[in-house]
Amino acid sequence: MLADHKTGAPGPELAAAENLYKRLRDCQNEYQNQQWGPVRIIPHWNLLLVEEGLAIYLRHNESPSHGYKLAVDYCQHYDPRYGNGLN
Repeated sequence: MLADHKTGAPGPELAAAENLYKRLRDCQNEYQNQQWGPVRIIPHWNLLLVEEGLAIYLRHNESPSHGYKLAVDYCQHYDPRYGNGLN
């Protein structure tokens, strides 16, 4: 669905985007209980970025800060060896 999408073209069909979003969410739906509460385990960072992007597309009017958070997550290139800040 996203591979052939051209920049500036209308977005993907909402039903297909919703289906892909749910599939991505279900794919990485493991949680571990920590002392401060449940923590979602994310084994594939790039899939999370696509999931976050689809969430913005599907619910774009909820909060502009979600776009900023996605940009930060994309730029972060998370590697646990270096902490969780921007590297």
